[in-house]
Amino acid sequence: SAMCGQEFLEVLSDVVESWLPARACVEAAMAVREEVHSSGQVLRLSSGKLPWRGHIFDIERELGIEGHIKFIVYPEEPGLRWRFRWGGPFPSTRSSRGRSLLYKSPLPA
Repeated sequence: SAMCGQEFLEVLSDVVESWLPARACVEAAMAVREEVHSSGQVLRLSSGKLPWRGHIFDIERELGIEGHIKFIVYPEEPGLRWRFRWGGPFPSTRSSRGRSLLYKSPLPA
């Protein structure tokens, strides 16, 4: 039972310290996506160090815009390099989101 309690605390810690902040990051990016590009198909995340990938599909579904996000942009080195990921048109193409491209020119924050 002590082992179960420890595992529970680890899962709870991950949810509080990683999963919830990642969801908030994606929600914030979704809210301003049309300011990044008029199509609303580009998300600019404030960080790529959080587990944001699954949240994009979930929030697209919640907003009724499944497959709308085509590109995800986030700083790899703030002020120096940005990483671009292809969002893929459908949730079934989750593996496609793994493709990335480094862009070495700074983008506006």
